[in-house]
Amino acid sequence: MGEPPAGLGGAPAPSMSRRAPVAPDDRTYLLFAGAALAVALLAGFVLAVLLPLAMALDWGWGARWPALAQAHGHAQVMGWAGLFILGMGYRLVPRFTGVPLRGRALVVPSGVLLAAGVGLRVVLQPLADHAAAGALLPLSALLELAGAAIFAGLTLPALLRATRARAGFAPYLVAVDIWLVTQAALAVPWLWDAGRSGVPYLPWDQNRVLLAIQFYGVLLPAIFGVSLRTVPVFFGRPLPGARAAWPGCALLQAGLLAYTAAALWRNYHPEASGLRAGETAALLLVAAGLVAPLLLTGAWRRPSRLRPGARPAARFVQVAYAWTALAGLLLAYAAATALAAGRDVLPNQTDAVRHLLAVGTVTTMIVGMARLITPAFAVPRQYGAPRFWEVQGILLGLSAATFLRFLGAWPRDPDFFALQQWMLAAAGLLALVAVALFAASLVRSARRRPLPGPAGGTDQGSPLPTRAAPGHPERGEEDMDG
Repeated sequence: MGEPPAGLGGAPAPSMSRRAPVAPDDRTYLLFAGAALAVALLAGFVLAVLLPLAMALDWGWGARWPALAQAHGHAQVMGWAGLFILGMGYRLVPRFTGVPLRGRALVVPSGVLLAAGVGLRVVLQPLADHAAAGALLPLSALLELAGAAIFAGLTLPALLRATRARAGFAPYLVAVDIWLVTQAALAVPWLWDAGRSGVPYLPWDQNRVLLAIQFYGVLLPAIFGVSLRTVPVFFGRPLPGARAAWPGCALLQAGLLAYTAAALWRNYHPEASGLRAGETAALLLVAAGLVAPLLLTGAWRRPSRLRPGARPAARFVQVAYAWTALAGLLLAYAAATALAAGRDVLPNQTDAVRHLLAVGTVTTMIVGMARLITPAFAVPRQYGAPRFWEVQGILLGLSAATFLRFLGAWPRDPDFFALQQWMLAAAGLLALVAVALFAASLVRSARRRPLPGPAGGTDQGSPLPTRAAPGHPERGEEDMDG
């Protein structure tokens, strides 16, 4: 392998001999990934199939339906995507910043707290009209808050140091820590009220605030931060510095902050209808913030810096960015038409945009980036190219699921309601199968032993147990050609 790519500002990365060794590469991220996949396959995607079927076939779920819908959303956002991304965050932040985590003994407990909180929420919320379940429901939020606080406490010092070093990825990941704790803190009193009232679901105004923070404050900034630190290298572009990355991050954060403030004020002061325009206009900033970081990645180029065995995974990244751009354009359209009509953005439109991002961006990017930067998938590439049918099948399944999920939500025509519900169920089934295939490939890959490589290392770009200086790529992390 040749010299690693230049770091921020074009400065060369430190040589391997000048890097301090870190602890041998651990597999803690696999615990988070396993918990995330368990939530997704046992609850999140299963409910994505059953909920529209209940509507299409009139199963008569009544108040259980919105409660299960919120449980499904939380399982997908903070269970499947959240646990996977936070587990990778624990792995990547020290490597991105060159600062080891202090208190690593708390990493696994934080994952246990987060997984337990999500599990309790999914199980208890549909039963919250019963006194015992309602009384325990706030415990789920407290457990998640504790896990989120640990994650932020462990990663924030390193990210603040990287921010001072003007690393382009750092502002996005700092925002993740802040919003992660914020949404968990907001959920505590809201779930307390829901549990005491015996209504098994949050009011719509509260739930939409949580979803906005979780998507635009946690999941997408995490993806953008990791992308800006790795993806440009895949496609032969220099890593963007703070000057290039800050405008997009500022747009996204300003839009989310304005939207959250206006929505919270309207939640507690329903008579303040004058804030509707400000809340809707804030979504225009969010839409711009979704598109801006994509322009820095070079993902429309050929993945020239990846070895042939890793290039199929780059298609996941390119497809995920395409869905992100479409979601940003649709959100801007929905907000602009709502402003012109003097109304809120239609709920079916925000739901369609969220699912474009949830399946098209977040899930597709998780699968693609996992194949590109995790040690588990680096080892199978030593044995040859990945299974073509598996990689293409997962990508095709996720793309079809995203398209069907959009068609099932965006058009608002009562004459096609039943057909749209069947589309939503088909989308959930396709995504379920695709993620199950990914889970099987991850388990199979994690069980394989690396072949011996030069100097006792591993072949084909398996990550090396080294620590880079702040803002510089870790050699071997990206499975690049020399």
